[in-house]
Amino acid sequence: MPLTIPKQSQACLIRDYEEGDVPLIAEIEFDAETKHFVGVPEGTKEQWIDRVSLDLLSGWVVVALPENEVAGRVCMNRAKDRTLGVAEFEIIIAKKFWGRHLGREVATLMIPAAFNELNAKAVRAEVHPENKASLGLLDRFGFKYKCKAAKEPMLLYEIERIASCV
Repeated sequence: MPLTIPKQSQACLIRDYEEGDVPLIAEIEFDAETKHFVGVPEGTKEQWIDRVSLDLLSGWVVVALPENEVAGRVCMNRAKDRTLGVAEFEIIIAKKFWGRHLGREVATLMIPAAFNELNAKAVRAEVHPENKASLGLLDRFGFKYKCKAAKEPMLLYEIERIASCV
């Protein structure tokens, strides 16, 4: 069963991608500091925009409220290694919105949904070891360090289904 979208809190809206979102997401993905933490998309920003279409983007857009401005993206997909019952969680927030706790708002909406709507037994997240904000977010939600991720220098964290998330 897929996740029910849109999801909304007072600070953000998670919705499907719309036509004008691709260039906005490209600006976020190609920001130098963001690339340091999440990796470098292939090619130039213009090439990425030309190659990406709405049906190739996974996940959903994060819209900051009350501005109603695209602030990032979020994904909740099946684990890359296909481990049964494990979802992988990814949030990328534009630098402009860092410090506003949008990641926390998104996690508050999406992690329980992974357990309740997807019936996941665990949720994983990869994080750059220098990304203190993301490490703090994972800690706040009870994620535990598992191991180094296949994609160095990333670290793999996981949370198992617990009573407070259901």
